[in-house]
Amino acid sequence: MPGSRTPHGHQPYLVERDGEVWSVATNGRVLVFLAGKAADFEPAPPVVAAQLLHFIDPVGRSTSFYLHELKEYLGAPVWPVQCPQCHGQGTGAAGACSQCKGDGGFPPEPRPGWVFSVLLDRNLLARALEPLQAEIVWVHGQDCRKPFWVVADAWRVVQVPLSAPNGHDPNSWEADSYPRLGG
Repeated sequence: MPGSRTPHGHQPYLVERDGEVWSVATNGRVLVFLAGKAADFEPAPPVVAAQLLHFIDPVGRSTSFYLHELKEYLGAPVWPVQCPQCHGQGTGAAGACSQCKGDGGFPPEPRPGWVFSVLLDRNLLARALEPLQAEIVWVHGQDCRKPFWVVADAWRVVQVPLSAPNGHDPNSWEADSYPRLGG
């Protein structure tokens, strides 16, 4: 949101691996890696670069999808709505905005769905994939608690799975009530 604070590590960075430069950005739940220098991002501090690069290589079972079919399954991306009271600034006369609690806006409701055995917020993934192009992508998933990758030649997206309420096993709650893509 405009005017909101960027938590450490959530700003876009440049990282280098095996002589290749990658532009990377995250919101804490989704990482997007773009091959090359996408903008005038700063090089990541060594500790942050190591943390980010930990997620660059996909792990787990994989299969391919046409990107347009994956995007169709995910649905149209829905973006946060700016707070009408503070106009996205997160502050008011008495400090933090009373309506948005200082966030500057309101996130969309999660849109759960399964890809393989990973429960994801389909909207978060749709938002990350919206500007990206490829014909075929490789989708990598491990289990319900591990990151999930969508990989193309020039980019990769990594998403953290949704957590089950109260720490229960995601495979045991409402498993059949959410859409499913893949085995």
